[in-house]
Amino acid sequence: MGLDISDALEVDSIKANTNLGTLHSLHKPVVDDLTSAQWLLIKKIADILKLFQDATKFLVHEKHLTMGVVMPIILGAIPKHLKVVPADGLEIEACKEKLLINIDICWDMINVNHASCHLP
Repeated sequence: MGLDISDALEVDSIKANTNLGTLHSLHKPVVDDLTSAQWLLIKKIADILKLFQDATKFLVHEKHLTMGVVMPIILGAIPKHLKVVPADGLEIEACKEKLLINIDICWDMINVNHASCHLP
């Protein structure tokens, strides 16, 4: 005496509902859960990151990439676009400042390594 097909389907249905309930309990915030202020912040951050994407695309297409091409972008154009403006708000201001600090740190390391490579 085993389970007939209708009993098996009922058991499968109960398992499926249990699994679905478990999945719903694991709900993580998704895009629909963001506020309009959070969306605005994401857009502003995306605009900042687009600057790096544009610079990268430009540099990738250079046939002979030299420091003379890279330095004006990294030390000139990017910092110019990362200047804090009153409309930025605290989060964007902090993001821009952190990016500028990281650029300075990276270029300082390059300058130190470059200087140590020179023979007396």
